[in-house]
Amino acid sequence: MSTTASTPTKPAATAATTAIAVPAVQAAVAKPTTAALAATPVVAATTPAPPARNSPLWNAPAPPAKAGVLGMALLTSINTGLFNGARTAREDWPTLVNRVKSDGGVASWVKAEQTRVDAWIARNFERADLIGGWINDYVDANGMALSWSPTDPEPPNGTTDAQKKFKGAWVARGRDYNIAQMQAAARIYRATGNTKYAEWAAKQLDFYARQYTLWPVSTVEGRSTMYRQGLDEAVAVAPLADTARLLDSYAGMTRTATWKNQFFMPLASNLKSTSAPLSNIQLWHASAIAIIAMRYKDSALLGYAIDDPAGIRANMASGLTVDNLWIEGGFAYNTYVVNCLSLLLVAADLEGFGDRFLGEANAALRMVLTPMEYHFDNGSLPNPGDSTSAQVMVNDLAHWYLFRTMPTYWGIAKATAWRTWESLLDPPKPNASATAPIIPTPNTKNFESLRWSILRAGNWQAFVRYGAMKPNHAPDEELNFELYDGSTPIAYDPGTTNYGSPLHQGYFVRGPAANAPLVDGDGQTKWAPGTLISFDAANSALTAEQTAFQADASARRSYRLTSSGFVEQSTITIPSGKTRRVGMAFSSTCDMVPGAGVSAASGLPALPAVTAFGYWSNTTTYTTTASWQLTLKCPGNKNYVMKVWGPGAQRLYIGKAPNTPVPATRNSLYYEVSAASAVFESSVTAAP
Repeated sequence: MSTTASTPTKPAATAATTAIAVPAVQAAVAKPTTAALAATPVVAATTPAPPARNSPLWNAPAPPAKAGVLGMALLTSINTGLFNGARTAREDWPTLVNRVKSDGGVASWVKAEQTRVDAWIARNFERADLIGGWINDYVDANGMALSWSPTDPEPPNGTTDAQKKFKGAWVARGRDYNIAQMQAAARIYRATGNTKYAEWAAKQLDFYARQYTLWPVSTVEGRSTMYRQGLDEAVAVAPLADTARLLDSYAGMTRTATWKNQFFMPLASNLKSTSAPLSNIQLWHASAIAIIAMRYKDSALLGYAIDDPAGIRANMASGLTVDNLWIEGGFAYNTYVVNCLSLLLVAADLEGFGDRFLGEANAALRMVLTPMEYHFDNGSLPNPGDSTSAQVMVNDLAHWYLFRTMPTYWGIAKATAWRTWESLLDPPKPNASATAPIIPTPNTKNFESLRWSILRAGNWQAFVRYGAMKPNHAPDEELNFELYDGSTPIAYDPGTTNYGSPLHQGYFVRGPAANAPLVDGDGQTKWAPGTLISFDAANSALTAEQTAFQADASARRSYRLTSSGFVEQSTITIPSGKTRRVGMAFSSTCDMVPGAGVSAASGLPALPAVTAFGYWSNTTTYTTTASWQLTLKCPGNKNYVMKVWGPGAQRLYIGKAPNTPVPATRNSLYYEVSAASAVFESSVTAAP
């Protein structure tokens, strides 16, 4: 993801664009027809009887349903105050020029922009011999992500693979920053008339036009020369094309033609190639091609970008689920796609093509609001997939992306609070309400197109992921759950860390990092959509199965939530009949205090020899009786009892495991038996 912020504290990219009316919200983008869903129907009629159950929670009465979020018709209505109606992005340069002269606050802000750009002009290291790498390789010797700064010294070329990747990442981050300063310099020129900034930005475009086809082509992802992967070039297109637009009159016909023919058109040609079809990556590629086509009024290229099988419409039809979330199954990637669409929409409005993307604008609105259907009481979101940060119900940046085209209450609030070029050039009308809309509590609901469910009963809420619709960004977390009691997180998914860190592939996306079944220490080893056996909204209950959990293992899990707590039962089966280590992993930031049925023990087998368990520390071993319990001591003096039932004596391991942000830790436990099949049950209730 490129860095295009004006300052470190400002939003990271320009926002979205288009003139549309909302009533077409649901019909604007074709909904996917997912063959995999048809292959995994609810099949309650053939469901075998479940094993005997132990917790009384299974038979607890269902709580009365409460009013909750009722879907997109509610969320996108302009009557709720969440959405303020569609608008067309614009730029009012004459007003900004006058404000720079007459408004001390604006003048000081523009001066700060000049100071930052001046510092970069003096230091800019962009050169023909610098080969761009992957930004996620900017890590220390231990694989921990490093923060890049414009003053970071140039590393040596290096001789090892790690050293070469580090140098490439330094180049990529510097190139991102250079492009951001180019756009800022062009804006400074338009606001102040100072041609110093126009000429510097133009010379950077001259350089890229000379060099683009001379750099070696990387085919790691698509075809790219500025970076290791085409995605990063696609992300860079919006600020690059905007810089060219802002300098159009200054540069003259000959210079702008060179930019078009030697830089932007070869770039568009490379972007037609990708190794990730029908994904967020290909959508970024197609959107970038569209931005280039609109800049140069190339109708054939724009038609390709929109309507080709690799184009915007095909990717939106495949990627936007009927549940209004991006199919790759994570809220961070949903926001990433909103960012992509926002850049496309703004460019379309400014170039006069806004009416070509009405459906995409409506889709972006649905995507930015749909997280409200999932939120926990503390405002956080479940964190399926491999997001690199905690997720929140109202992502300020995501709403800011759309303030110029599909403004929400929060988008306008942030555009008003954050002084940026976008808000100075295109100030939104104030929100009608001085206070934020109240978002209702989510209801129990199954999101079939995403293979996950929300369970809600009283103050308790659980999120269950029983599968995924694509292997992209799908960790080994099938049958995982997250659990809250009101605002208290009992078990939550921490996401992952920087993709270049060994902790990402070695721990955070592996089975032991989830609250899920394990076989020989591993979770599900190959992606599958999973089968929903039954779903009972009235009782906040579901049963799901992964028949191909591993090559020789299946797993089925039933869940129920009541106003008194949570219970689940897991059945692990080894079809070959071989004896294997079968067990369950569970993690929490609450302290774990062993109780009845747990005895300290030595001489037990070591934790299963998988990479993820290698990141555990301070491990203590125990044996248990067939039923046992421990206390979860959570922040705020909230205590809970976790009870476990299993097939006779079990081995129990409790230790410290990685958490995010790294190097934080959390408490983790793993309990197991050696068998060809096992049924485990666990419940979590408030301590008496």
